[in-house]
Formats: sequence, structure tokens, C-alpha cells
Amino acid sequence: MGLKVEEFLKIGPGDVLSFVGAGGKSMLIHSIGRRLVNEGRKVLIAATRPFRPPEDEKPVVFLTDERRFEHLLPHLGEHGLLVVAPSEAEDGMLAGYPPRELDTFLGVADYLLVEAEDAGGASLPMPLRDRDAPDITTVLMMVAGLDAVDDDLEPEAMGATLAAEEGLLRCRPDIEKRVLLLHKADRLKHRKIGARVAKAALDALPASFPPPRLILTSLRDLMVPLEDRESGDRE
Repeated sequence: MGLKVEEFLKIGPGDVLSFVGAGGKSMLIHSIGRRLVNEGRKVLIAATRPFRPPEDEKPVVFLTDERRFEHLLPHLGEHGLLVVAPSEAEDGMLAGYPPRELDTFLGVADYLLVEAEDAGGASLPMPLRDRDAPDITTVLMMVAGLDAVDDDLEPEAMGATLAAEEGLLRCRPDIEKRVLLLHKADRLKHRKIGARVAKAALDALPASFPPPRLILTSLRDLMVPLEDRESGDRE
């Protein structure tokens, strides 16, 4: 991808990106954070509930309850990306912050990325989930894993689920910038499935809800705007 992540996602320094949904959120958050750092930005990653950072990323974790907050800045300057959490359990799980407390980190880094939902390893975001996108969110990143589509779930049914009354696309319509990331689009067939899911979701979404920007993503760091999918379908 020739564009920088900022240009691609239409974000800028000071934005708070909150990730909700299911289907590889943690890996996606760290992938975006890593790419922003490679482009010269400083990034903090936090969560609103217990979480475990991807082991293969080996991020630097800063426990704010155990070290003075001002000590965060030298670590951020050295590493570019930090995971912040109030505490860590013996099993390696990190505690999350109450959403209202995340404004503490505003202005500390160029970007704050927030994991705001625990999907329990699922790929399909289900209705009635408790989503904790903080009020400081400027960009809502809604994630769904395309591997949820199988013999028992057609792409059109997945799209309808995303747009259902308590579905993912109904989350926080008050946030102006909203992005639907159809994740795990690793192969051409998955990208074609993603196009069907997106069309069904938008067709089912009431006109009163702002339509999100649609992006296909994969574990290979692929990012393709759905409107440009034909040019991005080359293997």
C-alpha cells in the first residue's frame, strides 16, 4: 500500500481510535499501531476491559499503578508504542480502564488506540454485546471477521446481523468517523465475500444511521477500501 496509514484511514494526530466488534481486533490494533510508529508517530494502546496483548508482538507494557505516570514519556520516546494498563494479573492478563478515565492519556502520544470490547475469540460480532467506546473516541473502528462465513452462515446473513437493531453498525452513531473493517480478507475469495457482506449490511442499515467507511483488511497487513477492491484483488 503506497499511502500512509494516516492518509488511508483518514486520521490525524490527536485522534482516539476505539475498536469494537470481533474477529482479530487485538492483532489489528497492534498492526495499525506498529505501522503508525514506522511512519514516525507515537502510539499508546489501552483497553476498557481485561485483555492480553498478542504474544508475537512483544509490546512494552507500562503499568500506571506501579510506576509514576511521568515515567511513561521516556519509554514512549524510546519505543514509539506502549501498551498502558493499571495492573497485570499473574496469568499475564492486563486490566482495562473505566472508559471515563482514558482522557488521562489525551495529548500524551500522537494516537490513542483503545480495545473497547471483549469478543471472547469470536469472529462474528453478536447483537447485545456490551461495548465500551469512551466518549473521547474520534474514530470508531468496527471489526468483523470474514471467517465467520461458512456453510451455516451466508455473507448476506452476516451483513444483516451487523446491521441488526443491536448490531455492530448501530454502535455509537454519535461518533462522526465510523469505519467497518472486514477482517481476515486474506485471499481473493474472502474479499469477494467481504463485498457481499458489506452490501448486505448497508442495505439493511436504516437511513438514520450514518454509513461507515468500508475497508477490507487481513493478517498480512492488507488494507483495501471496498470501492477499490478490484485493483487490490491481485494475489
